[in-house]
Amino acid sequence: MTTPNPKLPDICWAVSQLSGDLICIKNGETGYYPSSWSTSSREQNQKIADQCNQQYGITPLQVEAMVNGSMFGWNTFAADPEYLASKQNKAAPISDVKKSVPEYTRPWDDAGQILPGVTLGHYAHYLHDVIGVSGTFYIDHTAYNLHSMLISAPDGLDLNAPVVASDPGYYGNYGVLTKQKSLEDQMKIAESKCSVQQSVKAVGHVPER
Repeated sequence: MTTPNPKLPDICWAVSQLSGDLICIKNGETGYYPSSWSTSSREQNQKIADQCNQQYGITPLQVEAMVNGSMFGWNTFAADPEYLASKQNKAAPISDVKKSVPEYTRPWDDAGQILPGVTLGHYAHYLHDVIGVSGTFYIDHTAYNLHSMLISAPDGLDLNAPVVASDPGYYGNYGVLTKQKSLEDQMKIAESKCSVQQSVKAVGHVPER
């Protein structure tokens, strides 16, 4: 558990966009808790979440900030409701935005799980363009400069690669894992197991590590 964010309530309620379950997020804690009030209906769970949050005076921006905090850390800009509000207020009117500019929606649900079909480019643009994140961004355990990466992707980096999971824990920086990396890891594990089995057959016992 990290230090709770003083700008946020102790707890809030939200709905997982993937499962539709009602969840609880606690200030200062990573992840979320399933709610005992959850029903089999996504719509009903959303009503319960809205009702509980309203009862305790919790705003939608605070809920969004707490979702972000539970994923990326409670001392990040994404977990600051005032910062999110400033980004919202600075957004240009729809009539002033060129139709060619894509609208990047939040790539994760209220439970912090990556939504289906989210690409590396979508995820990176959301952090940079919507939340205002800059600096170091980790992709498959490799550090990149987020701003530079979006201007000109380095050789070998596919911005269309699907994101399978967020990967926090790098000194407070944002990070993700892509499907390509996951497959590579699976291949390495399989090759390692195969190598050990061959050693056992050749030597007759498990080699010392």
